[in-house]
Amino acid sequence: MMARCRPAQAWPLADLLAGFAGVGASQGAHLGVLALAMDSRRVVPGTLFLACQGATNHGMAFAEQARQRGALAIAAEPDGAWDLGDLADAG
Repeated sequence: MMARCRPAQAWPLADLLAGFAGVGASQGAHLGVLALAMDSRRVVPGTLFLACQGATNHGMAFAEQARQRGALAIAAEPDGAWDLGDLADAG
């Protein structure tokens, strides 16, 4: 189970997502993230919900539940196989 972290002040969403594909520099610039969660049941208002592929379900299946619980934003990994290329041989 992933523990949530409550910072003394909010993290700017734009800073947390900087460098990720599909995220513009101005997207979320004014939003402050108070918590992170990978389990939609642990979302509280101000949470960035990290929707990842689990053993049986993808987190996006629970995106609406996260939104209803107050998720500030949802960051999702693509579902399906990952092409790790050279990284697979690095280990």
